[in-house]
Amino acid sequence: MRKFLPASAGLLLLLLPAAAQAQLPWVYCGNLPGCTPGFAEHITGAMTQLIIRFDVYAYILGALFVMIGGGMIVLSGFSEEMVNKGKQTITWALIGVFIGKFASLLVSFVTMEANSVGSGELVVAVINTAIGSVLDLFRVGLFGVVIYCGMRMVVARGKSDELEKARSGLIWAAIGAIIINLAQVITNAIATL
Repeated sequence: MRKFLPASAGLLLLLLPAAAQAQLPWVYCGNLPGCTPGFAEHITGAMTQLIIRFDVYAYILGALFVMIGGGMIVLSGFSEEMVNKGKQTITWALIGVFIGKFASLLVSFVTMEANSVGSGELVVAVINTAIGSVLDLFRVGLFGVVIYCGMRMVVARGKSDELEKARSGLIWAAIGAIIINLAQVITNAIATL
């Protein structure tokens, strides 16, 4: 019953603008002159605002859970279990903030790229942007692997087994670079068909 009342109040608040305009909430009339927005436009607007402000909500929730974790640590009474729970709460709160910020940046980037093309090619633009973003992330990861293997060669100091592991990593990185570049060529060829 406790969960039903807030959910029903939220639903009534969503339906209130449509009822105030004296139109059926499921009527969609688009951008016709004299046509007022219906229920679908209100939901779309609310979802757009939620997505735009997603990182702010992630920051607020992250700060709340950092405070909860800090309170668990302070009020632990020297209990190792409570201190560990508090540390885990803080760690997961910070991870959640970073994931929320990354998701918000990714959504805004894809939206910006998709809106820069015509509306007829929206799906193709979103897919191309997503594929390009994933390939760029792979390239960054590839660069990290090359740096790691190079550092491993430097730290090996002549140990043949360590040098062999680093050399093997560089060979696999080169194979990965070839695959990544071929994937981009193939996706560009398919996109231009």
